[in-house]
Amino acid sequence: MNYKNQQYARQEVLIEEGKVFNLVAGGGRFMGKPRPFVLQEPEANLYAPIREKVKAYFTDNHIDWWRGNGPSGHTLSSQIACLNHLIPIMDDPQAVLALINGIRNEFTEVLPISCDTPPAYISIEVVSSSDHLNEREFDEFRKEQAVCQ
Repeated sequence: MNYKNQQYARQEVLIEEGKVFNLVAGGGRFMGKPRPFVLQEPEANLYAPIREKVKAYFTDNHIDWWRGNGPSGHTLSSQIACLNHLIPIMDDPQAVLALINGIRNEFTEVLPISCDTPPAYISIEVVSSSDHLNEREFDEFRKEQAVCQ
């Protein structure tokens, strides 16, 4: 069994045990088919204490959900993983500083990102009006790849 299939199987067990996703069943639809590793109630894929904050953040900042009008029930969604790990600390400058210094220990301060509503120390799905990384030529390619995972 390859790594991807091992992870699907692992998620199926977590769903069946009912401890992580509050007894929400698998078998939700993904790519038009029911899948055992996709939750039937997609919002249960978001960590409960941040669920309402995440939904408000997406609405307030006009962020699109990956493949839909709300959170994905796909338990291996990278978007959901980022939200579940980063939203809880986005307003805590010390936690964000500790996180980035765990990667490269040279930072002394983090600043709030003012383009978000409300400003925070981590921003999700930001597209700047400035091309800081010289990515403009890749914009069309990224649009085409938006449905890939």
